[in-house]
Amino acid sequence: MTKHAYNTPFRAELSDTLVDSLGLLKERVLLGKPGQMQCELLQPMFLFTDASFDPVKGIRLGRLF
Repeated sequence: MTKHAYNTPFRAELSDTLVDSLGLLKERVLLGKPGQMQCELLQPMFLFTDASFDPVKGIRLGRLF
């Protein structure tokens, strides 16, 4: 859908692939079961980051500058 929406130049006609994909999406929404997520807040969680701190440049995430 995004590729169609931002296609240059824009064409209003829908490709066969997009029509098929939209049909599958509609079917999943109408017939699919709701998803479930379980959250076990009592279990420890860890967050690892590639971070650094420079007194002049401040906090940096992902790489050193």
